[in-house]
Amino acid sequence: MSDPNRLLILFHRKGVASERRLEDVIDQFDRQSEVLPRVKWFADADRARELLAFAGLRAGERVLEVGCGPGIVLEHARNTASLLAGVDVSPRMLAEAGRRAPEAHLMQAMGERLPLREAAFDLVYSRSVLHHVLSPARMVDEVARVVRRGGRVALNDSVTSEIPIEARNHNRAEKLRDPSHGRMVPPSELQRFFGNAGLRIAAVRARRYERDLTEWLDVTSPPQRAREEIIRMFETWTSVDGAGLHVRKTDGRLRFDHTQWTILAVKP
Repeated sequence: MSDPNRLLILFHRKGVASERRLEDVIDQFDRQSEVLPRVKWFADADRARELLAFAGLRAGERVLEVGCGPGIVLEHARNTASLLAGVDVSPRMLAEAGRRAPEAHLMQAMGERLPLREAAFDLVYSRSVLHHVLSPARMVDEVARVVRRGGRVALNDSVTSEIPIEARNHNRAEKLRDPSHGRMVPPSELQRFFGNAGLRIAAVRARRYERDLTEWLDVTSPPQRAREEIIRMFETWTSVDGAGLHVRKTDGRLRFDHTQWTILAVKP
């Protein structure tokens, strides 16, 4: 395993995104590195263990997490994997991950361009990352490239509505809240990415999670003007569900649902 303080800087920029877009992503997640571990919805240990159980993590496997963030899931994989690696764009996130999983090989890189050899891992997983990348299809292609034949891919992310206008409204709100947001895709498109990458879907789990709008906004702390616009949008959606988020007001607070899909696939 790597030295506890080792951080591999293998950051591939060319051909992935504009420098401005890249800097927005890095800045946003550097700022969130201390916030996310305190967000119950994100840092919940049961959710982390559940993802690894769904992925079928077995002792002695070579494991990669794409978009490891502050290492919430890596920490729960560290005593099972024989080799553990994590990739993220944010240096501060990687520093947090190194504290939680000091055995892990950590690399600063983007999910669309992994600086890793083909067929290097038995299991590759990712959680709540795909909607931040510029090309989600390309990230799935890269994940498929670095997993061995017979190996597994487990990808978790929020999805959007199959109705185009609802998907556009949803993504607009997400982008106002977080400039690093790329695009949430509907389930049909997500499944198509896997097929095009040569992965065979073995299982799908779809779940709704209730979110509190104020808490959701506080994670990214958008500018006041953007925050007010988002609140206005969500107020409108309490009467007409224009984004497929099932927005409602409960005890005076705006709440909505994020629908998350977790797909387990095998590389034939």
